[in-house]
Amino acid sequence: MDLAGRAELPGDKVRALAALLFNTLDALTHPLYIVEAGTHRVVLANAASHLHPLGRESTCHAVTHGLERPCREYGLGCPLEEVVATAEPATAEHVHLDQQGQARVCKVHCYPIVGSEGAVTHVIEYNHDITEQRNAQDQLRLLGTAIETAANAIFVTDRAGRIQWVNQ
Repeated sequence: MDLAGRAELPGDKVRALAALLFNTLDALTHPLYIVEAGTHRVVLANAASHLHPLGRESTCHAVTHGLERPCREYGLGCPLEEVVATAEPATAEHVHLDQQGQARVCKVHCYPIVGSEGAVTHVIEYNHDITEQRNAQDQLRLLGTAIETAANAIFVTDRAGRIQWVNQ
């Protein structure tokens, strides 16, 4: 749907488009936020974020980390601030807290929303939980170390019996 002429749309059409937009955001299975660039305040969140209703204290750092101040003040990289500074998308890996207060490793993706004056006014942020992938990678590293440092010889052969790999 082309929205170029959206300023001239009648009220019922605007309401229908708004409903479509909110339904689309809520259909996403990963948390998604629209964050005010200057204040870090979450102004819109989808259902997967579990942030309904939003309060005045709903800043991105409060809702994802339980922090009172922006991430950078705790030595964490802040992709939101990177987006504001560069007007380019940014990503980071952060440890976020889930609804039960459990730590989850998340890939944070941020994209700029540029206002009419050319400055970043808001940031789209969505988080992808990569905890299981990170745990699997850690397990593979541990297994690799165990195999490499085993006291006994371990070797892998192909179907014909030719040695393909031997541990050290």
